[in-house]
Amino acid sequence: MPMKFSTHHSFHAGLLAAALQFVTPGCDGEVAVSINVDGPSWGTCGNGLLETGEQCDDGAANGPGQLCRTNCQFNVCGDGELSPHEECDDGQANGNDAACTALCKHNVCGDGLVGPDEACDDGNDDDDDGCSNTCALPTCGDGVAQADEDCDDGNAVDDDECRNNCTAPVCGDELVQPGEACDAGPDNSDAGDCTLACALATCGDGRVHAEGSGVEECDDGVDNGPGHACLAGCILNVCGDGDLGPDEECDDGNAVSGDDCSPLCAFEECGNGVLDPGEQCDDGEDNGPEGACRINCTPALCGDGILAVVEACDDGNNVNGDGCNANCTLPKRVFVSSTVYTGNMGGLAGAAAACNARAAAAGLGGTWDAWLSSATSTPLARFNRTTTGYARIDGVTIADDWADLVDGTLDAPISLTEFGSTFSGSVWTGTNPDGTAGLYMCLGFTTTETYNADVGTSSSNTSTWSKSGSPNPCSASRRIYCFEQ
Repeated sequence: MPMKFSTHHSFHAGLLAAALQFVTPGCDGEVAVSINVDGPSWGTCGNGLLETGEQCDDGAANGPGQLCRTNCQFNVCGDGELSPHEECDDGQANGNDAACTALCKHNVCGDGLVGPDEACDDGNDDDDDGCSNTCALPTCGDGVAQADEDCDDGNAVDDDECRNNCTAPVCGDELVQPGEACDAGPDNSDAGDCTLACALATCGDGRVHAEGSGVEECDDGVDNGPGHACLAGCILNVCGDGDLGPDEECDDGNAVSGDDCSPLCAFEECGNGVLDPGEQCDDGEDNGPEGACRINCTPALCGDGILAVVEACDDGNNVNGDGCNANCTLPKRVFVSSTVYTGNMGGLAGAAAACNARAAAAGLGGTWDAWLSSATSTPLARFNRTTTGYARIDGVTIADDWADLVDGTLDAPISLTEFGSTFSGSVWTGTNPDGTAGLYMCLGFTTTETYNADVGTSSSNTSTWSKSGSPNPCSASRRIYCFEQ
């Protein structure tokens, strides 16, 4: 039987399925099904039913500002409509750097997002970490001391406890800060009007104020005063100012001698090292019997029998020819050797060694050389020429000086040995009386062969003392003259 539906309103598919359950299969006939549906029409947004194509349908509650919009779509962040769970929604204008963030929240200071009216936003409430609590970049003068600022008092006063460049006030910044008497900046100086401690220079501060308006000669601070190196007026304590300074023996306020206080502020007395009136000399601590100046400040005198440091000898007289010259100088000593030698003495060096050996044997000391010549060396060229004269071992003068020695004659013969015994006889010389080389010299006194050498006579004070008669054969044994050098 054919079925017949009579509907007057739109219906829900679920209701139709329920109605068909009452239809008997195979039954031929016409069944009339009448469905009575109350409510809104089927497939309409706003009917309160979630239908195909709808995300939501709250019926009459749909609309702007609701969870379900008028078009039955969810009200979501970024759709431009403000939902109950959103603080804001500017649609495509939402963003982390916009007034409304991507999460539809107001962009506010402290959320960690830099909004359009913010210079920074570090998301914390720390006010001195490079971004303030008002989301502004820190600046000197904002009253908050940042890490790179010494201070920040938030005012424009430059001479208080914090300067306008947010640095702590220091001595030398050219601003007179609390506790400073002055500040000349780079011109501060401990010698100037304003010291390195930003204090006005004053006498007694221990700094010599000698620059700028300063005229101080010294400043020892609390040590200034009478009897000190620096007086109370910061002037030097000098000899003659009447104030006894630490290095003065006396100070009578003048520079006059003869008043017991010398112009050098030392007592005028023998032994002070200053030649005071009435003194002939004064060597201070060196005054004494053996000094150049005696204890009584009179000079040492040659011939007083006291050996002074400036004297080579002093035998108590001013007579020459007694071993000590009249001027207290020593003559060079001369002797004829007590031993004999052939013409081969090992050259001039060997002869000099023989002289030194004989002097040492007699305890004479000194340095000696032989009056001998070779083809290349002579007494004239080799000997040290003295101005104090030459004398025998007994002190008898044989010549007043070198010129007197080589003028051809002697004041007395060289007739005493190193031991003081007398000898008269031939002496090897190979030398003329003027100190030059003779014609014969045993090849420089190195041979005993068939050569000869000139000889002198020790008992003579004429030119024959150095060259007399015929030369002697080098094989002979003769003595030699020894001269102290």
